[in-house]
Amino acid sequence: MISTVILKNEFLEFGLSPQFGGMVTFFKAHGRDVFRPLAPDVDQSPLNSGSFPLIPFSNRIHHGAFEYEGKQIQLDINWDADEHAIHGNGWQSVWQIKSQTSSSCELVFDSGTEWWPWPYHAKMSFSLEGRVLTMSLDVENAGGQTMPLGCGFHPYFLGTENTKLHFFAKEVYFPFMQSEAIALPTAAQERLDFSQSKPIKQLELIDHNYDNWDGVAHIEKCNDTIDLLIRADQNMRRAMVYSPPNEGYFCFEPTTHSAGAFNSENFDKLGGVNLPAGEHFSTSFSIEILN
Repeated sequence: MISTVILKNEFLEFGLSPQFGGMVTFFKAHGRDVFRPLAPDVDQSPLNSGSFPLIPFSNRIHHGAFEYEGKQIQLDINWDADEHAIHGNGWQSVWQIKSQTSSSCELVFDSGTEWWPWPYHAKMSFSLEGRVLTMSLDVENAGGQTMPLGCGFHPYFLGTENTKLHFFAKEVYFPFMQSEAIALPTAAQERLDFSQSKPIKQLELIDHNYDNWDGVAHIEKCNDTIDLLIRADQNMRRAMVYSPPNEGYFCFEPTTHSAGAFNSENFDKLGGVNLPAGEHFSTSFSIEILN
């Protein structure tokens, strides 16, 4: 397993690989995995890891093409298994260690303009305090023009038939299908409504965007035994939930913008950020182990 940074305290242990997209290689509470650990016998890719950053956008941009301030932007498709540009470029880049203690670490990355037209400087921070892991992103527009921005994190939680998820949001829809959003709570698509605690591992795929999330989520019996509380700051009010059948994990991804926002006329309303030259944007979320 590739881990060049290991953080720990009395309750938690956490591994990072800055050179591979700043990915999380493991996250344990009381010695038991919370995130899916990066296995030594798989491709050492962020897509097989415990978590990775979503920056300068989350989810997908349709065929890599979008319009911003009257200009047509075309991004290269950055993953062979998808026809769309996916998850930005932070997860495919080398990050540098700026600072590190036994229980905290700060990574940095300068994007350039080879793939994303607007240069930016990113800082990603991780800290362990008691039973709480905090993960944060700070983005500075390093160019001379306003930059469209979205960001978040892509954690893979271990899930079994006993694992339940509980959170409140106002709308749910499949990515790019905001026009068909279902208001929550709902009886019509009860399996997608987590306003009441329910199993996250289901017979059908869950791959849905949740808008106007209140920033709090509970996971019961993660990896069969761990109860945890997720809290996001005011800039993260969307979440993607991905739970494939017959897999031992699921994703609850706190994000700043809705899936499909970059292809929508409602970019701002869907959480898109218009970041002026030289300005910063920051966001963070935490995971508290409750038992």
